[in-house]
Amino acid sequence: KDLIFSDFGIPSKRENDCLYIEFWGMNDDYYLKSKRIKQRIYEEGKIKLLELVPKDLEKLDIIFPQKLKEFDLQ
Repeated sequence: KDLIFSDFGIPSKRENDCLYIEFWGMNDDYYLKSKRIKQRIYEEGKIKLLELVPKDLEKLDIIFPQKLKEFDLQ
């Protein structure tokens, strides 16, 4: 079995709670297949995932805080 890693993680003060951040920046077939697998793992495991795409970088200072508000981090 392959290991998967997120791009970043923000730990919470609550035990075993973390927000994982993925930047989906590529579009080749292998990468897109890997992306779908990782998204399914996050979803099935009820793991908090904040997703970013290249377009988000244009206004990251606005978009990132907005997306963070969607998650209950303490």
